[in-house]
Amino acid sequence: MDGFFFATQCANYDFLSQVEYEAFGQFYDLKVIAAFQDETYFNIVHLHGDHAMFDLIADYPVNCINWHDRWSSPSLAQARQITGKCLLGGIREIPYYDESGIKIRDSLLSSGSVADIRLHVQEAISQVSGRGLILGPGCVADQLLPERSLYALRKAVYDFSDLSLQKAAI
Repeated sequence: MDGFFFATQCANYDFLSQVEYEAFGQFYDLKVIAAFQDETYFNIVHLHGDHAMFDLIADYPVNCINWHDRWSSPSLAQARQITGKCLLGGIREIPYYDESGIKIRDSLLSSGSVADIRLHVQEAISQVSGRGLILGPGCVADQLLPERSLYALRKAVYDFSDLSLQKAAI
C-alpha cells in the first residue's frame, strides 16, 4: 500500500476543546498513524467539520492535510502560512448550510458555470502560488455532478498551473 487517508471528525471545536482533544483524541490518532506510517510513503489526514483544529493537526506526521477550506478556516493561503505540507482542497464540493438549515452556498461542481469553476480553480492555485496543492474537494463530492464540471476542472488546472508550461517545453 502506498498511502493512507486518515479522517477525523472529532478534532473539531464543535465537539471538544483543544485541551480535551489532546487528552482524549490526539493520542489515539497518533497511535493509528504510527501503525501505518513506516509502511507507506504518502499519508493524508482529513479534518471534518466547520471548526477543525487545523493548527493542532498540522503537526501530525502526515504528508498532506485535507479540510473544508472553502467553507471553514483556514483558507489555503492561511494554511500555507501554518504548514509547508501538501494541501488537498480548493474545491467547494457540497452545498453549505448554516446552523438553522438555510443554504448559504451551492456546490460549485453541481451548479457552477464553467466560468465560475475556472475562477474558483485559478483562485485556489494562486492562494498557494501553484505549489504544494492537490486540487480536490474538501470532503465528498456529489456523484451526480455534471460531466462538464469535470472537464472544466481539468482544463482550468491545465490552464492555470505549471502543467501548460511543462507541456509547452516538451
